[in-house]
Amino acid sequence: MTALSIVAFLVPVIYGLNQNGWSMQASFMPRYVPPRVGLEIGQPKVRFEGGSLVLGFQATNTGEVKLHILSIDATAYGPDGAELGRSRLAQAVMLAQGESKTMTLNLNLDGQAIQRLISYFRQGLQQVTLSLKGEARVRVFSSTVTAPFTTSFTVSPADIGV
Repeated sequence: MTALSIVAFLVPVIYGLNQNGWSMQASFMPRYVPPRVGLEIGQPKVRFEGGSLVLGFQATNTGEVKLHILSIDATAYGPDGAELGRSRLAQAVMLAQGESKTMTLNLNLDGQAIQRLISYFRQGLQQVTLSLKGEARVRVFSSTVTAPFTTSFTVSPADIGV
């Protein structure tokens, strides 16, 4: 065996041990770093249609993999914590890595909830912050997961035609 053959064999072994803190076990253990999943949701465009607030959120996939948002079911709460109504995703949204799309949620309000919303503005508020709390079903690769969904947004009297 020549010196060049010995060096050609030992250099990669020494390099691998050095990269793993000279641990023989770490050198032979496979490493898996799961891809980062992220979703950023901006302030929605709000419009009032037939007893519902239609919320057009700008959703951006900030992760490393494609996301398929299957559903969002959330409850809306007023600034005083009172429940205003239920919200659902209008249609599924698929987001490639780095892609942004509009994600539309329909917030159904009954007459009592609309009156409560109007009462906030009668108190002299120019904007009211509402919060949505619920669950989102998201498909990542071939797995479907349920994750908590929480966001806040503001509504002005002009948004509901008051």
